[in-house]
Amino acid sequence: LGATFTAHAVGSVAFLYALNIPAATWWALIPVTAMERALFAGGIAVSYLAVNAVLDRVASRAGYAFKHPQYALLQ
Repeated sequence: LGATFTAHAVGSVAFLYALNIPAATWWALIPVTAMERALFAGGIAVSYLAVNAVLDRVASRAGYAFKHPQYALLQ
């Protein structure tokens, strides 16, 4: 979540200095970017759980103990 907000902040500042965008446009984009950031954060969370599920499955078949089994979806 922190990474996606940092990326958004850096991109916003880059656009602010590189392009002459009116203030009304920035205000209009606030709800759009809020939804965009929420979708990115959700995607990151789902990806994390999916990778942990795959790693848990691979580790269990190889005979290794998985470090964080509580984050694996397929138990």
